[in-house]
Amino acid sequence: MDYDVFISFPLTEHRSSFKETINTKDFYIAKKIHSVLQNLLHVHTFFSDVSLLDNDKTDFWAKIHEVIPRSLVLVIVLTKAKDYERFYCAEERRLYYESHPSDKRKIYFVCSKAVKRHIKEFDIFDVEEGKPEIILWEELRQQQKFYNFINNYFGKNEPGKDEEVLICTKCEKVFYKDNHIGTMCVHHDKSEIKVDEETLSVRFNCCNKVIRIENKNALFDIAPGCVQEPNHTFE
Repeated sequence: MDYDVFISFPLTEHRSSFKETINTKDFYIAKKIHSVLQNLLHVHTFFSDVSLLDNDKTDFWAKIHEVIPRSLVLVIVLTKAKDYERFYCAEERRLYYESHPSDKRKIYFVCSKAVKRHIKEFDIFDVEEGKPEIILWEELRQQQKFYNFINNYFGKNEPGKDEEVLICTKCEKVFYKDNHIGTMCVHHDKSEIKVDEETLSVRFNCCNKVIRIENKNALFDIAPGCVQEPNHTFE
């Protein structure tokens, strides 16, 4: 099966004393990217949440060898520089480079600000052609540009409309083709959010609501919330 996009990311962080698999923050970012690309933009995207600790590595790697050469775009998600050389992540990059001529490569490096400081140390930026475009995940405007880059690459935006994907700076929802029109912005105040990693909980002090998260790396939604505004805000 051919895919438009292949998402590469380090999956697991470690096992706890109770032998639970702890997913990385990269996993949750990659999962969100997959949801937007696949479900909102209808870009056929490969995302594997198969844990290499719990499944047959041979079967997994056979699938990767089948998928990557037939994927047009490589998205690399990385929030910790030390994970750059993880075996499977490195092999996925190598396989993509070897199976795609330099003029056919399209790579997006979705990273944290902490990782960007180490980018010059990564071999992927030493190549003459086919270098990745860097996207800072913490910045919503960068996320918005990334989704529009993908959308434009596959020719899904209407002519003359390069930014049909918008992200509200208040509720952080992703919208496509004006589907925000007629909707309210209902969100929690971002300045009033407190994350407690010990209890795996998030408290929205603006309304004292508490939610549980899967683990310390999990992403959480700030919408819907207690603050209501008639319009969304876009940069």
